[in-house]
Amino acid sequence: MHPILAFIIGSVLLVLAVLGTLFNNKSARYHLEEDNKGAAWGARANSIWGAVSLIGIAFSAVGIVGVLDTEQYAGLASESPPVREPASPVEEFEYLDQSPDFVPHPFVEFQDVLANSQFRAYIAWMAQTGIDSGFNMATHREFRPGGCVQRQTVAVFLYRIAGEPTDFTLPRVESFPDVPVGHNSFRQIEWLVSTGIARGFYDGRFHPGVCLERQAAAAFLYRFAGRREDFVTPARESFLDVSVRHDFFREIEWLANTGVVEGWDMGTHQEFRPTEPIERQAMAAFLYRAFNGGHLQGNFS
Repeated sequence: MHPILAFIIGSVLLVLAVLGTLFNNKSARYHLEEDNKGAAWGARANSIWGAVSLIGIAFSAVGIVGVLDTEQYAGLASESPPVREPASPVEEFEYLDQSPDFVPHPFVEFQDVLANSQFRAYIAWMAQTGIDSGFNMATHREFRPGGCVQRQTVAVFLYRIAGEPTDFTLPRVESFPDVPVGHNSFRQIEWLVSTGIARGFYDGRFHPGVCLERQAAAAFLYRFAGRREDFVTPARESFLDVSVRHDFFREIEWLANTGVVEGWDMGTHQEFRPTEPIERQAMAAFLYRAFNGGHLQGNFS
């Protein structure tokens, strides 16, 4: 449920509970004067309205927490992982007729990436360019393609694509209490913030370990590409779940227009599923297409 809707429902229930209690007490006093049964009747009614008020408080709390989890300015999304599963087994990358024009070196192997995986070339490109070499285990390497991309991880990805800028000066005091000076991704996150690609949440934190939503990934790439003001948004949305009034409409449409993403084919329409966390394999495909399509400028081999 959308947090604003939950807050509205909670507020309505609280108002009804207050009005109901006031009316009930007044009515109970009237019945008490008439037939001496008002006290018991009023007590039962008050318990009902009390339960309604508790439900209202719960809905309001859910709504407030959801609203506070929104990014600090338009174009950055909340990063809470969704709970629903994909509505269709038709993955967004199945529309590709061929692998990208890239041949992985034989040594780029991950135990959890099959040779016939449609993401293999994208993942190998990530490893060979040094953007992400995966996870070193005792006897093998893993890429964990179905795992989500954390906010701190995308900061590292973009920082490496940018060539690990040496002209960037770290601040003396950390920008976020949850990303202190000793944090593993301190430099990359501070750089990401300095470029205006990301800022953090209303609670003043960056939430580095939270999964990045697909709509936020679109926003990050759009800003990393230099906020393409020359891009003209279409009059009609490309995805049923991203209307022209969506906060990320421009960023997502740019992503679709450049061919970085096509979304899920539902037969009668396309879906982008903006609030779902982006998987590591999908992020590899996004970055590969964006960079090799000339939409991102990088300084790495």
